[in-house]
Amino acid sequence: NSSVSRVRKLKGKTSTVMWTAPPLTSYMSSVAADTEHVYAMRYYGSTVYKLNKTNGQSIESFQLTGSFSNNYMYGGLAVENNKLWRVDSSGNTYRYDLTTRAFDGFSLKMVISPRSLAFNGSELCASTGSFGQIYCYSIYDMESPSVDEGCDDDGDGFCDTSMVLTEAGSKATCPKSSKTCDGTLVSGV
Repeated sequence: NSSVSRVRKLKGKTSTVMWTAPPLTSYMSSVAADTEHVYAMRYYGSTVYKLNKTNGQSIESFQLTGSFSNNYMYGGLAVENNKLWRVDSSGNTYRYDLTTRAFDGFSLKMVISPRSLAFNGSELCASTGSFGQIYCYSIYDMESPSVDEGCDDDGDGFCDTSMVLTEAGSKATCPKSSKTCDGTLVSGV
């Protein structure tokens, strides 16, 4: 909620509110969660608000350091494996270590200007919104935390960060991924 900046946890896909975090700041735009915490950020800036995932209480706020873009962010936050991914409205994607809170040297540039972001455990998927195409970037192999380059160069069967992904079946270049990285767009995806 941008006017009062409260983060709420809902029960499943219902409208039942499990908890509401205390007010954090104005114009909150991005929220992500891991197994223990919820992380929230404003639409600009480097401040991260860390909440208790069980009850929504504020634990701390901290600054991300290192490479950073001041472009607005619309839902562009993901967390996994002690890494926080920040994706801005120009598609600039930066990865931060949650222990050091610093940029860890990995970045990528998406081919679109994202207005929404989802993370499925191995891919950052972004859309321009309103029935636009969805572009997914595979950021990790399922068996290791290394980032791929190219199109399955390491032969592990997973697609890679620089490829536009499509529905499985057109070319099976990445059999372990739910998508292929042949660069062909499938209608509606």
